[in-house]
Amino acid sequence: MFDRPILEKPASVGVEPGMIGGGKLEYIARCSDSDACDAIALLSHSVRNTANASADRVTWAVIDDSKPDTDQAVARSRLSDLSRDQRLVLEVMVDVHPATTGGVYEAYCERAANQVYDRTLRGWLPKLERYELMVKSGPEYEPVYEVREIALKELGIVV
Repeated sequence: MFDRPILEKPASVGVEPGMIGGGKLEYIARCSDSDACDAIALLSHSVRNTANASADRVTWAVIDDSKPDTDQAVARSRLSDLSRDQRLVLEVMVDVHPATTGGVYEAYCERAANQVYDRTLRGWLPKLERYELMVKSGPEYEPVYEVREIALKELGIVV
């Protein structure tokens, strides 16, 4: 019935032994500010780019060349994790940024069909900053938020 044994060893996938050294892994961690998601994405893109170049080892240059692709992939992934309203907040901020929480909320309410409470929206802003989709500046009592360029690019918005 089967041409092959049922318990067959799976094919080796991913990083081969000796493909990347410890120093380069530490470099990837530093480039990623020790963010595991960013580091895994940079490692993955570096390995893929090495394989595409038919090379045996990941080089410093390949890691550096992989950063822009990695940043875009991470931003795309994080945008896909957002709810419809959280994404609307980003889109609204394009029109009003830089803006304080109050300005963001007012603009959001003008476009949202079923608005969330101001407190809910204020809770999303640190998440969007942690996801590196926006930056916060200004005093702590009245921070100003602005959408990052990479998020704009992934949203397909030209400013």
